Amino acid sequence: MKKLLCLLFLSFSISIKAQWFISNNGIPTVVGNVNNVTAIINYQKDGFLGIYFYAKTGSFPCYGEKVDTIESLIINSTLVRFSRSCDGYYTYFFPSTLQGKKYIFEQFFYKNLVTIYNSRGEYVDTLSAIGFRNVNKIIMDTPKGTTNGL
Repeated sequence: MKKLLCLLFLSFSISIKAQWFISNNGIPTVVGNVNNVTAIINYQKDGFLGIYFYAKTGSFPCYGEKVDTIESLIINSTLVRFSRSCDGYYTYFFPSTLQGKKYIFEQFFYKNLVTIYNSRGEYVDTLSAIGFRNVNKIIMDTPKGTTNGL
């Protein structure tokens, strides 16, 4: 009976496709399991570390350089307000408040998985938190300006 329950549990677990890594351009990165939502850690314009999400598919077109507020996302069951930044090529989504940024960092720091839903409760993606502590330490120990900033 215990073996059967263990097998059932394993069959319903989410397979982790990727864990956090340092990309070729020196940016801590993780790619989602289903829709290839990507999360990165990088310095913000104010000099503090930020966490950003973007879709590799380019499904969120944005033209020109601007920052605006978008709908909230549900991160591990908590509603977090997001803004987006456009640089003409990519659209980055980031928490609109310091409290939201702190919450997302904590989720990656203390959990194994971070699940994202849109504000209507529709599944977006699941990101691994494995390796987050290591890459966070690396970027904290790296002099500012040696990674590509937004």
